[in-house]
Amino acid sequence: MCIVEDPDWLLAHLHTMTDGQETHRDTPWKVDDAPSDYIEKMVRGIVGLEIPITRLDGKWKMSQNRNAADRAGVVAGLAAEETEIAAQVAGNIPD
Repeated sequence: MCIVEDPDWLLAHLHTMTDGQETHRDTPWKVDDAPSDYIEKMVRGIVGLEIPITRLDGKWKMSQNRNAADRAGVVAGLAAEETEIAAQVAGNIPD
């Protein structure tokens, strides 16, 4: 594991993560939308980690431990997103 405190490295990752989560929205938020002094302060409070991945195991967590009404609510919430990926996920949630 490697600890990274380089502000340029951290800021680049903040931009990448934010863009990845916001691009599908009608009005996506950008890191640059926040005041630069605020972002600089927040970056100083972040410690980055680089962890080599040697194995990756996936597991679906699809609300299967919830009751039918809760699962239906999750499906309805995903449907409201009106994106292809949300529809695919909703299609995999058990009735």
